[in-house]
Amino acid sequence: MIKPNPYVYSSKDFDNLFDKELKWQIVDREIINREKVAKILKTLKQPEVKIVGKSVEEKILSIFLDENIRFGDKKLILDKKDYWIERILYFSAKKRLIRLAILGFPFKMPVKLKTIRTLPDMGELLSLARLYFIANLIKKIYKPGAEIIIFSEEGFYKFIGVDKNKALAYITELKKWIRFLKWTSVIKIKSLSLMEKLPNFEKIFNRKLKENKKLLKEKDPEFLQKFNQAFLPIFRIVNSAQFNEEILMDVYNDQIKDKDLSKEALRIRNYLRKRAEEALLNYFAYLQTRDELNFIEKQAPNSLLLTVSPKYYRLPIYPVSKEIEILPYHGVPIYFEKINKWNIDYLINLKRKNYKVVEVYLDRDKDKTPFFYKII
Repeated sequence: MIKPNPYVYSSKDFDNLFDKELKWQIVDREIINREKVAKILKTLKQPEVKIVGKSVEEKILSIFLDENIRFGDKKLILDKKDYWIERILYFSAKKRLIRLAILGFPFKMPVKLKTIRTLPDMGELLSLARLYFIANLIKKIYKPGAEIIIFSEEGFYKFIGVDKNKALAYITELKKWIRFLKWTSVIKIKSLSLMEKLPNFEKIFNRKLKENKKLLKEKDPEFLQKFNQAFLPIFRIVNSAQFNEEILMDVYNDQIKDKDLSKEALRIRNYLRKRAEEALLNYFAYLQTRDELNFIEKQAPNSLLLTVSPKYYRLPIYPVSKEIEILPYHGVPIYFEKINKWNIDYLINLKRKNYKVVEVYLDRDKDKTPFFYKII
């Protein structure tokens, strides 16, 4: 079950990590070209969304209240209904494109239990397709339509331990896909890391980081609550790619206490804890700097902010669909051929299921790992 988190991305636990038996059978290998991928996305089944309301503004807001789009309690939206109507009116009163913005798409997580890719795969494209679908829903009831600005978070590479070139290549490839799919009029990517070029970025960031370290050291109750709630998700994404898969299953197993771990597993767990603490302090400082600089508002004025982490003043959405619980850059895309259904799961979860699997590769892909997995 996915766990909402107001401080970082919403996440899901690994399946039972005591089970280390790899049951999957790789029975074939296929190659798919980009044209075929585009055809799959074009014919992708999207949900029926109930659009209600008297005014155009209410109808647009109702899209985000539909249970197939909305992730989290609808009270988060309805409690601030006047705010959202006013935001939409800013554009609709002038017959302008409705501007939406969302943060995400940093890089593939460097954790081999989650994924072994570094470039985007079918998971990212399914997520982009959902954003495109939402924009088209708005277009149906509001002629000027909508645009969605993605503020890419590849700048977090330095905190998580991802190679800079891999993080940049990930975003470059994502942009290429948007161009290839001819979605550029609707989906645009801006880098959150552009704010690092602002003259006062470093000064504010260092101040925030120092404050966060002080609050943690002093065990400030409010900060500690925030830190503790965000720690586990961050612990599970800091770079652990160099470590053995089987040992990592113990390292990430919350039900195994430190005293019951092997010496090597305990060493790795403590190493990752230290890296996660550093990453989280930096991550908070980065976001606090973003807010102090008012960067998103300046780059995308009056936007309706979307999120995959339910909270007030954000429209919380499912990243891909109601059934898919894992963010695309945290897992691997899986296609169930017999029932024509997609899922995203952690690679280690897939490996431990009794499935017959076809590895599907992308033609001329610079990343030589599967683009998705097909269950037959």
